[in-house]
Amino acid sequence: MITRLVLENWRSHKNTEFDFSKGTNVLVGAMGSGKSSAMDAVSFALFGTFPALNQKKIRLDDMIMNKPERKNNAKVSMAFTVDGKEYSVKREIVRGKGQTSAEIRMGDKLIESANQRVNDRIGDILRIDYDLFSRAVYAEQNNIDYFLEIPKAKRREKIDELLKIDKFEAARKNLGTVMTRLAEMADDRKSAIANKPDISEIAALDKELANGLSELAKKEGALAAKKKEKESAESRYNSVLAKRAAFSEHDNKIKELNGQIKAFEQKLNSYGPMTISEDELKKRITGKAEERKQLKGMLDLKNRKEAERDTLSTVLSGHEKSLAEYERKLQDAKYDKNAPAKLKECKERAEETRKTLEDMAANYRSIDARLLEVEESISKLGKGIEKCPTCDSELDEATVRRLLQNRQHEKKLLSDNRAELEKRVLEFSELRKKLETELEGLQKAVNSIEEGEWLSGEKNRLAKDISAMKQNLNILVQQLGAMQIGRGEEELEKEIRGLEDMLDYFIYQKEFAQKAAEREKLKQELSRLGYKEEDEKKAYDSLKEIEKNAAVSAQELTNLSSLIAERGKRLDDLKRIQQEIEWNKKEIEHLNAAVDSYEILQKGLQDVQGKLRQEFTEETNAALTDVWKRLYPYADYRELKLVIDEAGDYILQLQRRDGGWINVEGTTSGGERSTACLALRIALSLVLTQNLSWLVLDEPTHNLDRQAVRELAVTLRDHLPKIVDQVFVITHEEELESAASGYLYRLQRNKEEDEPTKITAEQASA
Repeated sequence: MITRLVLENWRSHKNTEFDFSKGTNVLVGAMGSGKSSAMDAVSFALFGTFPALNQKKIRLDDMIMNKPERKNNAKVSMAFTVDGKEYSVKREIVRGKGQTSAEIRMGDKLIESANQRVNDRIGDILRIDYDLFSRAVYAEQNNIDYFLEIPKAKRREKIDELLKIDKFEAARKNLGTVMTRLAEMADDRKSAIANKPDISEIAALDKELANGLSELAKKEGALAAKKKEKESAESRYNSVLAKRAAFSEHDNKIKELNGQIKAFEQKLNSYGPMTISEDELKKRITGKAEERKQLKGMLDLKNRKEAERDTLSTVLSGHEKSLAEYERKLQDAKYDKNAPAKLKECKERAEETRKTLEDMAANYRSIDARLLEVEESISKLGKGIEKCPTCDSELDEATVRRLLQNRQHEKKLLSDNRAELEKRVLEFSELRKKLETELEGLQKAVNSIEEGEWLSGEKNRLAKDISAMKQNLNILVQQLGAMQIGRGEEELEKEIRGLEDMLDYFIYQKEFAQKAAEREKLKQELSRLGYKEEDEKKAYDSLKEIEKNAAVSAQELTNLSSLIAERGKRLDDLKRIQQEIEWNKKEIEHLNAAVDSYEILQKGLQDVQGKLRQEFTEETNAALTDVWKRLYPYADYRELKLVIDEAGDYILQLQRRDGGWINVEGTTSGGERSTACLALRIALSLVLTQNLSWLVLDEPTHNLDRQAVRELAVTLRDHLPKIVDQVFVITHEEELESAASGYLYRLQRNKEEDEPTKITAEQASA
């Protein structure tokens, strides 16, 4: 049951709230008052769409309020209960962006928040989708006779879609396609068997292949023996080659050592007789290195002292120039020793002048304010509007004249005082400027004294620094003069290099002895190798003969293997063909069995469709019998039913008073046709949405006369709520106000002024 609907900026609804209850809820109003858009909001809240939007008759932006003011968004909120559980759904649309948010809650718990997921969840809760809701529950405006508007040849198709029977029909047609394809596949298998080659030679090939494999095994054994013999011959030949390689390597090394030994002999002979031992030579080199180290230290110290002397001389020269500059500035400077005292006295006079000016300014403001008061009082006295300041009473003429004379006298005194005060302010302002100029000059004099004191201090400090620097410079000069360096560093280096060259003699002597010993060792190893060229030739010839015999055996084996492989491939091909023939035979059996099974299933699907249509027709007619009696106010047609004609399509028929049946389409008046379609709408709602028990009727009185409208009101109020839990009626007919057994709303809107929808009356039935 829908319990509440809230619309914000939705079409003509700026902020409208509806409460609904069980029974028949009626919304009454003139065209354009916002009735239908309220029911569109119900559909939109549930499924995110409604008939006009789904059929693209309008855009979603059209549902956002444009008049009397253009809004950028619209909101729809709805509360409903199903199976005792309370739900609420909210959706929002934004101009130019469509539906931007949606959510559904069970109680206070959020259960979905995306548009499509909200649609799916509501479909699960209500157990219907939008298609069924729009056709069985929601009868939109001027669409009550939707069933009869469907062409006869298409009615069964539309009803099948509502009942979901179209899925069975689609499955049945698909089965027919599959059966045809299976039969074609079986024919393809038969053709494949007929086109296969003869496989009768399989047994002969099997025997021939077995004999070939036996012969192949013998040849493989013989070849394996020849391979072992070849490996042995290769090992013997490789051993001889290894000896030859070692012999050649040793011989080359001996030749290389002979050259090195000869070179060392030449170097040793170049030194002539050596009269000093190696140890004595190393001692001399060590002594000379120590002497070189001391000499280098003395030279480094001398260089540092000379650098220090040069730096100190440069700094001293700079200090002497600065000292001369300080002395010049001190001689040129002129100082007023009384400047500090004068500066203090001048500051005190300037402060007194400033305070005097501030007092004069305050006095001037006081005189000026009082002068304004006096002038205002004179003006009022002249106009006769001044009252007594004590008792606030009217003043007589004599008192006014007296007061006017006093005020004018006071004004003259105040004006004179202000003029005198202005002269004094001008005099003191000039004095203040002179004092400020004098202060600036005295401050410069004081600054000059401070600068002279600083120059004098810097001069004394520099004089002390210069004296100390001269002493240090004299010390450095004396130290440099005392440094006596004997011979030069280059001479000493030459002596050391000569001694180090003599030391190479002992190094060459050791390397000569080492190379001679290494040569003798290689000669001994060469003798032990025992390599002979005739042994190498004999091993090579034996290996080549064995390789030739092995190659002949390998070729024979390859030829036999190729023959066996060819026979094996032919046999495998024939056996594969044999397997394919057997597989095709089994596939033909399976395909034929599948076709038989699908024929049974296809017939079953067709029977199920017929059974479902029959059950639907019976349930619908049972509902129509009850609804028609309650809905139709006349006795000329006793009953309404839905039948299936010979072509298998649906026809709506009425039973005349004499018991005969006629088709509603083409033989009844507009009112009878509309009443029959309304009854069918209600019956479809009862049959197809039993769990929901809702019905929405938008302008259901189309083509009904006054009597039928009155009877419809009674049915909607007294009878329909007994079989449908909740009914919504949208109408401009005031006579249908009496149909309300739930809530009744009267909607009004001044379209000429573009006003939003207003609820002018709300009534909830007891």
